[in-house]
Amino acid sequence: MSIYKVTAFVCFVILFKLTHEKCADDDKGCVQTKTHGMISADCYNGNFRKIPQCLRSDVEILDVSFNRIRKITKDEIGKYKRVKILYLSDNLLTNLDDSTFEDLGDLITLDLSLNAIVQPPPTLFRLPSLKRLYLSQNQNINIIDMIEQAKPISSPLELLDVSFDELKTLPDLGLLPYLLLYNISGNHLLNLKVSDIAGVCNLKVLANANFSASFQNPCDCWNFQQWLRNRDVAFTQIPCQITQESCPYNISQEDLKTFNDCKSRQEVDRKATLFVIGISAAAVIAVLALVIIGYIIYRRKRNRKFLRKKQSNILLDEKKETAGFL
Repeated sequence: MSIYKVTAFVCFVILFKLTHEKCADDDKGCVQTKTHGMISADCYNGNFRKIPQCLRSDVEILDVSFNRIRKITKDEIGKYKRVKILYLSDNLLTNLDDSTFEDLGDLITLDLSLNAIVQPPPTLFRLPSLKRLYLSQNQNINIIDMIEQAKPISSPLELLDVSFDELKTLPDLGLLPYLLLYNISGNHLLNLKVSDIAGVCNLKVLANANFSASFQNPCDCWNFQQWLRNRDVAFTQIPCQITQESCPYNISQEDLKTFNDCKSRQEVDRKATLFVIGISAAAVIAVLALVIIGYIIYRRKRNRKFLRKKQSNILLDEKKETAGFL
């Protein structure tokens, strides 16, 4: 055996051993199983410093919360492109690159709470399947600038949690027709106004426990809450400095327009969805019709062939009988 082959073999053995040990370490801190029919990996409190790399590539639920992860790269998390639920809470994350999560097109739930994130990537709000985003207890987070860079938000968000982030003002979310739960608990706002939620036209719950707010106009305190009541939004009552009788209900035309634009966008999206469903249904019906027509044609040809064969047999039998008489 040549020296080159020996060297190559030794290098392969060393590399295999290192990779095997690394994967063994990953597996040691993770439990891989099925949860609600989805492939899951529970790596909670595994003392990881980065995303484990030896899990199944088709994992759909990945829990790496309560670890010591400081940084996540696109390549590390991009290995798990089919992940739908990703828990990253209670780590040491500070900054995330814009491209970190961009390959996770199937991601539905992302939990980044209990970290020290300063600038989340605006691309979060463009993930095509993201419905639930938890950013709670990131006390230095710059949520205002992030959302300004991300707008218009295209993710179909149904839940947004920015609780206990030490916010002084709420971000301008633009139009979010699918947001059902907005958690702003634990913040103490210097200026709360109807425009902060006017573009959230299907809101069902505004979670505002352990919360306080100031208003530029004392009557805005009542106007804000009346806006929510008129739309059947559940919330915790906010104490106002003056009586409600002193304040006529007054909403700006701009806020009403934003709300109506949100409803219009929802209707456009609904029609687009129905159109896609209609096209898909028509395609299925067309395929079924072609299959049925093809089957009918096949049966007819088969029957004709059978009849011709039967007639040929009858003629042949008649000829034999005639020949017998002769």
